[in-house]
Amino acid sequence: MLEVNNLNIKLKAFKLSMHFDVNPETITAVIGPSGAGKSTLLDAISGFTDIESGTISWKQQQLNNLAPSQRPITIVFQDNNLFPHLNVYQNVALGLTTKISYQPKFNDQINEALLRVDLKEDVEKFPSQLSGGQKGRVALARALVRNKKLLLLDEPFAALGPALREEMLNLVKDISIKNKLTVLIVSHNPKELIGVCKDAIIVAENKASGPHDLANLLKKPPKSLKDYL
Repeated sequence: MLEVNNLNIKLKAFKLSMHFDVNPETITAVIGPSGAGKSTLLDAISGFTDIESGTISWKQQQLNNLAPSQRPITIVFQDNNLFPHLNVYQNVALGLTTKISYQPKFNDQINEALLRVDLKEDVEKFPSQLSGGQKGRVALARALVRNKKLLLLDEPFAALGPALREEMLNLVKDISIKNKLTVLIVSHNPKELIGVCKDAIIVAENKASGPHDLANLLKKPPKSLKDYL
């Protein structure tokens, strides 16, 4: 279980207090108004944002003092962070090593990840030759090769059309089940997540809380969420 206990963050004039649990091997939505702190929440869990107080724990191990690379976490950002001068295979390999000469020894892991996201035939293509959905698949494959049990998704499919977003969400669901992942996914369209997520974390009014049942939340949202929806 991921446990965020009385966590407090202050970034200049912005403050965010967080207290929630996330059950293992589930996909949990992170929802709330723009600027409420959803990305900050993911950054804090990942170790990219300093915290004032409180604790972050995974399977009862406290993560506070661990560097981002030492945490059991992979994060995928909205722009997917693909390098334009590297092909699909090389971009995925960066999840394991920054040295191209070392990549062949990870060949099996890389090919398995590419197979999972249905990109085995596109390994030689460069990002400029890929569709938005394919770029998202490359980012997911790179996350998979890192073999971390916590996957954080910061609106990685926001730029895609509705049909492609649905396809990518179903892919995330399939991958999370097969790899026994615990996933947090930020979205500005929580209704799209009904078939993927059971629970949700609400980020609003300088607080993050949960888990809340997503379906019930959308039927009877609190005022802070109702205004946004």
